[in-house]
Amino acid sequence: MGCRVLNLNMTEPDALLAGRLEGDQEKVLLIHQGRTYTRGELAGHADRLAAELSANLRSGDMLAIWLPNSPQLLILYLACFQCGIVPMPLNPGLKLPELTQILRHSGARVLITTPERGVTHARLFTTLVRRVWTVSPMDTLLRDTSDPACGEASGDSSSVSKNASERPVLVLNTSGSSGLPKAVVLSYRAVHHNLTYRLAYCELTDRSISVVASCMAQSVGLYQCLALLGAGAMTVLLESYDIPQLINSINDYRPTHLIMVVSAFDLLLHDTRITSESLQCIRFAAAGADCVTPRVQQRFTALTNRTLRSSYGLCESSWALVNDGKRADMGLALGKPCPDVEIRLLQSNGSNVSAGEVGQIYIKSPRNMLGYLNDEVTTDAALVDGWLATGDLAYQDNDGYFWFAGRSKDLIILSSGDNVSPTEVENVLCSHPAVSACMVVKRPTAVGSEVAWALVVSKQPTSTQTLRDFMHQRLSDFKVPEGIEFVTELPVGLSGKIQRSTQQSGS
Repeated sequence: MGCRVLNLNMTEPDALLAGRLEGDQEKVLLIHQGRTYTRGELAGHADRLAAELSANLRSGDMLAIWLPNSPQLLILYLACFQCGIVPMPLNPGLKLPELTQILRHSGARVLITTPERGVTHARLFTTLVRRVWTVSPMDTLLRDTSDPACGEASGDSSSVSKNASERPVLVLNTSGSSGLPKAVVLSYRAVHHNLTYRLAYCELTDRSISVVASCMAQSVGLYQCLALLGAGAMTVLLESYDIPQLINSINDYRPTHLIMVVSAFDLLLHDTRITSESLQCIRFAAAGADCVTPRVQQRFTALTNRTLRSSYGLCESSWALVNDGKRADMGLALGKPCPDVEIRLLQSNGSNVSAGEVGQIYIKSPRNMLGYLNDEVTTDAALVDGWLATGDLAYQDNDGYFWFAGRSKDLIILSSGDNVSPTEVENVLCSHPAVSACMVVKRPTAVGSEVAWALVVSKQPTSTQTLRDFMHQRLSDFKVPEGIEFVTELPVGLSGKIQRSTQQSGS
């Protein structure tokens, strides 16, 4: 495994995502559950795993990995990159029906998981894959728990492209927040460009420290860890957004860099155990997976005297827009296109929108995916002449900043023919001092149309009429939700995103 995994001076594909970690072999690069891992330890473990994988799989084969955030998962990534095997990580929080669906669709022949899961679900696994290997937290050696009589799994992970820079190097499954999960195939070129940009934009150095709680089976957590390794920085790795553990880690290690989902920032920043002193070393902080809310931005600024940056992207094209945080008045905007990235906003008929109008975001970027695994129809619908249709809506202001306006599937179409963007209403509602968090969803009517409905988490007593009056003063009357419902929390998915689709039904 190695720093050549992320050595930006190399130009050959195998030099970017393979090789040995070079430099001070005694430098601590990873801390997990109180244990430290040096550069030399990581390199040695990855070399041994790469040899084991190469003895059993061919370059280009796909490997399903169902592990929690751990040193073993990070080392497996690096071992795969070293020997040309394509890792497909699976969120550790998946339920068995979800896991079954993904494995069957992918056609992966080998699954790596924990010993506990390997034994508990052995009978199921042997109907899905040919081999089951396990790796425990105490070592990095693979144990084979397969039934020798199990048959071959169907399908394969053959390359989408023959070109070396366009060869598949990683498969990430989407969270499925707007439908069934899809397996996103990413090329060497896309991952290389992504990491190159992150190293520069985040200003990572070998003195940087970051606490990473985002899931490493998804882009937010994975790219953080790889970029930190590439810079020779130190990663304090947590298994999840366990807030007490996250607070302790931040207070103990005083990170310089912090990238998390918005919901985690909200819980963290409003905990009394996090103070200005806790965040005094922060040099870069950004929120991903959702838009920054006024409540989060205001609290972050109060504690750090900085603006929390935001980033916009998808598994299919990570970090297309970024907000550099230089203008406090633009703190809630998605930002502007990254270098080498083009953004278009189009109407449903394919024409460009006028200035200030909402349109669907299309991205042309070297970070765009190759396509969806074993799904040509969905790939063809998403990739049009080199442009990625995101399904997300935005508008651009006169200063060139892009502002999120929701997902095209989330637009609420009223019986009047008017369209309501949930995000626009949420931004206004969340600005009320009594509102901690909110979500606006569509609810069907008896006559087949839709109405807007607001779910509100309050931080102090208020009434629906008070909130309704507040919105009527700031929004067109048709945009004010038909109903307002107080809840104790909003539903979030495995990635930490608000799960709007789970509430798009009758109350």
